[in-house]
Amino acid sequence: MKNYKKDKKLDIHDKKILYELDINSRASAAAIARKIRLSKETVNFRIKRLLKRGNIKYFYSFINASHLGYQYYKIFFKFNKITAEIEKKIIDYLRNEKSCANLRVMEGAYDICFVAMHRFPSGLKEFLSGFYNNFGSYLMQKSMHTIIASHKLNQKILFPGKTVKSILYHGKTSNYSLDKIDLQIIKKLSTQARIRLIELSMAIKEDPKVISYHIKKLERGGIIAGYFTALSLARLNREFIQLDISLRNTKSVKSIIEFFDKTNSCIFAYELLGRYDLSLELYAKNDKELRKIMAQFKEKFLEDYIFYDLSHIYREFVINWSPFDAYNAQ
Repeated sequence: MKNYKKDKKLDIHDKKILYELDINSRASAAAIARKIRLSKETVNFRIKRLLKRGNIKYFYSFINASHLGYQYYKIFFKFNKITAEIEKKIIDYLRNEKSCANLRVMEGAYDICFVAMHRFPSGLKEFLSGFYNNFGSYLMQKSMHTIIASHKLNQKILFPGKTVKSILYHGKTSNYSLDKIDLQIIKKLSTQARIRLIELSMAIKEDPKVISYHIKKLERGGIIAGYFTALSLARLNREFIQLDISLRNTKSVKSIIEFFDKTNSCIFAYELLGRYDLSLELYAKNDKELRKIMAQFKEKFLEDYIFYDLSHIYREFVINWSPFDAYNAQ
């Protein structure tokens, strides 16, 4: 019987597998095996082991609902003297809101940050009105931003391979319309990106060829923008840091993203309209590494930024970039 404790440390093959899964979490074991020169059976075994150990939390799809008229908003809340019980009620309220994604509890300038997806400003207003009615008395400060673009940078914290970027420009609409099968596929793939085609077919009760056709159509239409991997930072001994920056000139956005990408610690970057112009997600080994990165950033971009806020993310909930339950109901 294997000694579980001895298996905890990731070796170079595990790291390469995680690197490939974050570029495309739907890649077959055979395709990954060819790239890293292992057998398909070994890759399958290692992926299952990474899931069992909790190194991989889940596989998710990046859904771009902008093509269907949705706008993305990044919202920050600061509360005044709330108890653990009230905090739980606030989190539960937001988790039950279908338009809410990427919910985080943080320590820094704000207490909670999340993404809200709405087709019209009136939808955002209605959501906020309901939230204020329930929790407005605890709210001390709020800051709302429109997301202009989302940059997904591949995870290089374990294996420093080449950079692979996925960029979503929000606000660009198309005439794309979703049917019932599309909606069911998106709902499944949003948080189960690696589900096998046959399992997806059985869940939706449609022929695998039909499912495959719809997936390819959603990919071509830019609705499904990629398939990625959510890692357990606690298992990897990494700290989750959010860096929100206010800039003097947004011309430096590209250079700043490239700088943080080269640190091999940056996973997401968002271009914003609001108090902040840029929001970045960093996976830092420790405070020493973080201070080194920030010292280099300040030296290089001293004339480009006005101020920045650093926040430690200590709770994050399932990323679900699909607002189409709300879409279906409207």
